[in-house]
This record gives sequence, C-alpha cells and structure tokens, in this order.
Amino acid sequence: MKKIAQSLQTAFSRRLGELAVPHERWPDYLMLLRYYLDFCFRYRHPVRDAESLTPFLQKLASKGQPPERQKLADESVGIYYELMKTWAAAPEADSAKEQQRVPWDDCYRKMKEEIRIRQYSPKTFRTYAGWMQQFQDFLGNKDPVMVNSDDARRFLTHLAVDRHVVATTQNQAFNSLLFLFRHVLKAEFELGDSVKRARRSR
Repeated sequence: MKKIAQSLQTAFSRRLGELAVPHERWPDYLMLLRYYLDFCFRYRHPVRDAESLTPFLQKLASKGQPPERQKLADESVGIYYELMKTWAAAPEADSAKEQQRVPWDDCYRKMKEEIRIRQYSPKTFRTYAGWMQQFQDFLGNKDPVMVNSDDARRFLTHLAVDRHVVATTQNQAFNSLLFLFRHVLKAEFELGDSVKRARRSR
C-alpha cells in the first residue's frame, strides 16, 4: 500500500484536530485515506476528483466493509478534498513530486471525460490511463504542456528495446498515446519511422 507523504499526513492530522475528531480515531481516518489513495493509484482514478469517491465506497462495500466503516471513509476522503483546495498554497506542500502530479491529474480527468463522451468502455479507460501512468513515470512527471512526439517516440522504443514487449503490447501503448495526444493534450502525434518495432511474439 502506498504511504501518505509526511507533509500531507501532518496537514491532514492538523485538520482532524481543528474538526475536534477524537485523537484515538485519527489512525482510522488516516488508514482509510491511505486505502483511498491506493485505490486511485491502482485503478487510475484522479485522487482530487470527487467522482472517484463513489467507486471507492463501492469497492469497500464489495469487500464486506460495514456501513459505519464506509461512512467513516466518506468523511475521511471529504476532509482530504477540503484540504486539497488550499494544498497548493499551503506551506506543507513542499513536495516537488506532489506538485508535479497536479497537471497530470487534470489529464486523467480530461481523458475520463473524453472517453465518456465517446461512450468507450470503463476497461478502455483503465487501459489508456494505465499507459498514461507509465508514460508519465518514464518522463519523470514532465509537465504535460511540454510533452511532445519525441517523448512518445522514446517511450515506445523503450518498450521494445529495454522491456522487450511484444508487438500487440506496443500497439496498445501506441493507441493509448495517440488518444492522449489527440484528445487530451491536443498536440501533434507524428512519430515517422523512427520507432523501434517490437517483435510479434517472444
């Protein structure tokens, strides 16, 4: 499970104190926030998007979590959303990684909306978002505004040369990036013939 950044944990705990939440309940709130952040990471839901809360609560229900536990999760994530409204300006928000992720969170929201408009399946969103996450990691959280076709070319070549994926996997990544560039980034996607092609099979 992903750990909560120390700066976020400190700010979240301070907010619990301001809301007069009994100190002995803080570990429960923090644990459920960790569950939420881990859920969003695993299933490619934007962490700051309120629409991510419903599927998270549904997941808890499917795991047999009682209603009172789900209610507590709802409260915990609600506090997190509240905190995030001022997070960018907060002195605790000194984590470069956290700050760099914000523009990409916007990309996930935009991709989800573009896929909904085109009536693609939730599975397609998970696939495309999964490749976008890998692309983001490969670029070291580079600002999406600065991302270009050369980045895509390097990533697709990396899949074939360094990760030794098969052609179908590389094609899936290609289609995901094509959607990202055309409908989310609104940027040119011109790769030419310079991408190293993956093998058809292992």
